[in-house]
Amino acid sequence: MTISWGQRLERPLLHRLLELPQSKITARLSEDEQRWLTAHPVIRVSNELDWAPFDFIEDGEPAGYCIDYFHLLESKLGIQFVFVADTWANLIKKVKAKEIDVIHSIVETEERKQFFEFTEPFLSITPGIVARSNDHEINSSEDINNRKLAVIDAYIFHEELSKKYPLKQQVRVDSPMEALEAISSGRADVYYDSLGVINYWRDKQFLSNLKVIAVEDSDDDNFSDYSIAVRKDWSILRDILQKAMDDIGEHELMPLRRKWISQPSANEILSSYSWVWKIFSVSLFVVLGVLVWNCRLNVMVKTFKKTREIDRKTISDLEYISRIDSLTALFNRRHLDFILTMEWERHCYLGTTLSLILCDIDYFKQFNDTYGHPAGDDCLKQVAQVLKQETEADGGIAVRYGGEEFVIILPNTDAKAAMTVVEKLRGAIAARQIPHRSSLVKPIVSMSFGIATMCPNQNNNPDQIIGVADKALYQSKRAGRDGVKLIDQS
Repeated sequence: MTISWGQRLERPLLHRLLELPQSKITARLSEDEQRWLTAHPVIRVSNELDWAPFDFIEDGEPAGYCIDYFHLLESKLGIQFVFVADTWANLIKKVKAKEIDVIHSIVETEERKQFFEFTEPFLSITPGIVARSNDHEINSSEDINNRKLAVIDAYIFHEELSKKYPLKQQVRVDSPMEALEAISSGRADVYYDSLGVINYWRDKQFLSNLKVIAVEDSDDDNFSDYSIAVRKDWSILRDILQKAMDDIGEHELMPLRRKWISQPSANEILSSYSWVWKIFSVSLFVVLGVLVWNCRLNVMVKTFKKTREIDRKTISDLEYISRIDSLTALFNRRHLDFILTMEWERHCYLGTTLSLILCDIDYFKQFNDTYGHPAGDDCLKQVAQVLKQETEADGGIAVRYGGEEFVIILPNTDAKAAMTVVEKLRGAIAARQIPHRSSLVKPIVSMSFGIATMCPNQNNNPDQIIGVADKALYQSKRAGRDGVKLIDQS
């Protein structure tokens, strides 16, 4: 899905440009550069969907630190930027295909230099690794070997992390928001991104069970430095943008940092210290008195912090427990509502296909009557283990829906791919060879499956896909059980 934004053109843009006073930067452009700008008054610029607070969409409009930075460049060059919104991987492809002209917030690499012309860095970020708070086996970067990493295609963070750590499995996601939700729900174990992005989405989505476990310094000094990249055949635009970037002063950047990042630059810190030291020299005895008082309070402060950390850990553990079915260790029906709503909104936004599987164990009541409830519980555990193991590789999320019924959410999955997943599940269940002599289908445990495939939009809702899957499951049972029926409404 591609979304473009631009300013309304009430008059020919060239006339508007000619009416603007010549800015300081325009006066420094060469004649060739000025002619080029006149011939290209509208430049198409990337806009990532949800890399907040730097580059995202808010209330249907491009927003973030980087978007405001480009508005500064607009004012200096007297041109118009049209923002084209898409996923990061698609934006990379669009610049290579010359469908957009500029992509920003991008790390310069040797491979990318084959396709882009890079400016000097305009943004530096602090990367971090995030995991679930209740995953007590992950406490530092050394503990993430062989853990599941949420990865976004073409994301330099994940290319870097893959070089450092042997990863057991990669969970593909489309956005930072989906990555953090995958960590929170247990679909993935770790995620690597900017601390600003992690903190923004953690607070925005109320994902209180996440922790930052490490802040990594890359071996590449430029790894955390972000530049603007221009399509390879427009190197002159790179030079024009660099001159405009050089003209942006610290006084213009400070409001942007305060608005979006709330982190002062080194210059701001030094500027602040100049008057702090003046006050300190005058108020030395007052400060010393405060320090003495603080020393007396030190023991109480440490005790309070320790108690608060214990309470925070307890709350996080309780939140996690409330989402888990105690018998099967799958997510429970209560948490299904949260996961499905998140996935539904994301698929609405991206215009992608979502599939949902509803399944249950054939003649499970007879199983309990024959073997007893302890054996029935063991059967449920084995089935749950198969559903989780076999669907996680495809990005699926397994949930115990109730009794012997289970739900599997398959993000970004069409009907054909969902059918492939179900056939794999049927084979894995049969391979367990769990005896069931009371079944009217076969002497081992089998399952019936209903699949619903839909394209979420503003005219439907998550309850509908469950209803459709339930209808498909009913058809599967009517057809004799131990089978699958699919209803494709995509």
